Amino acid sequence: MKAEHRTDCFDNVSSQAGAGFDCSSAITNSDRADMSTRCWSSSREQERSLVDCGVLPCLDLSERTSEELDCAPASDCAPVNDCAPVNDCAPVNDCAPVNDCPPVNDCPPVNDCPPTSQTGDTGNDFPIVITPPVSDGTIPPPAPVWAQPELDEFEVTPPQANDGTSEFQELPPLAGSNERVELGYGEIPEVLRPYATIENGRLTIDARGDQIPALTITRDNVTIKNARIKNFDGPSISISEASNIVVEDSELSGGQRGVLADRSSNISVRNNWLHDFTWSENYDTTAVEFDHVDGGVIEGNKITGLYRSDAISMFESRNLRASGNTLDITIDEWSSSPLMVEGNSSSGIEVSNNVINYPVGNNVPPGILGGRNHRAFNNLVNGDRSVGAWQMYAYNDVWQDIYFDGQKLA
Repeated sequence: MKAEHRTDCFDNVSSQAGAGFDCSSAITNSDRADMSTRCWSSSREQERSLVDCGVLPCLDLSERTSEELDCAPASDCAPVNDCAPVNDCAPVNDCAPVNDCPPVNDCPPVNDCPPTSQTGDTGNDFPIVITPPVSDGTIPPPAPVWAQPELDEFEVTPPQANDGTSEFQELPPLAGSNERVELGYGEIPEVLRPYATIENGRLTIDARGDQIPALTITRDNVTIKNARIKNFDGPSISISEASNIVVEDSELSGGQRGVLADRSSNISVRNNWLHDFTWSENYDTTAVEFDHVDGGVIEGNKITGLYRSDAISMFESRNLRASGNTLDITIDEWSSSPLMVEGNSSSGIEVSNNVINYPVGNNVPPGILGGRNHRAFNNLVNGDRSVGAWQMYAYNDVWQDIYFDGQKLA
């Protein structure tokens, strides 16, 4: 391009020279130098135009230096992207790309969205799924144990009819069933979905007075309420290695147990009617049994019927309260009791404000037979609220800090 440009320049200068010079005489050295200078000037202007338009880089197109050509440095030259390149048009990534839209993880994830049961829609179109919580491997500290009173006298008043226990209306007889379902992590059994709601991670089965199958609960944070259960085998409600479970305002019958909680924590059984359980070779009849339970209450329950084991049993458990229960029962086994606290590792159990009526015969009175830091007060046993109505002694080795109506017995 440099040779063509210089030829055009010479042609242009020659035409101008023909108009302004006397060509009859020979070209002098001075004329040739003048023509060369003018040619270089024109060439420099053409070069600069080509550079400014981005056609050529800002380079020395001759053998002269950049200072001699008076050429603008590279950073002053108009770069290619000052011309209207493709990327001056609205490129694809100037339009709203996929990643400018709210991504999936900006939207509430599935487990942040309220599930079907949180909206009150408990139909059977979609199963309700419960996922297990993430554990950090720590065990919560046990509930604090109360300070025992050191009192010489303790005012005792018998429980009143309006002491907070529920009024139980006897409903038509229940039909027995061998059906049993499990409430664990995963799908809620279809038979329970119409009654299921979830709020703040807590599953509530409100049966609204309907009869439901016997239950085995192996997940945390469950409430069973307003349910009627009668089964032929095993406990009406079995709780195994679970925490924060409530059974309330329900009727439990049949089988060999009402509520059996084993190796669990923070279990509440309150305001239920438990009656007429059946003895078998594998199970003794018990209305409420807590084995190795840490924290909980057994309160406000009505317990009736025939029992061949302790009607209320708390074995190797701690931090429990059995209060405000009414037991109107028959016991048909010589070593059974209306209410019993047992186990050397048991501790911090309160037995208070209970009314217990049972025929004294070939059986034993309610008792505290082991452990430490227990207290019993304001209980009526067949009209007697004295310590003589109880059996209280060290069944094995440990029996200390035991209080009865404010008096320390051991």
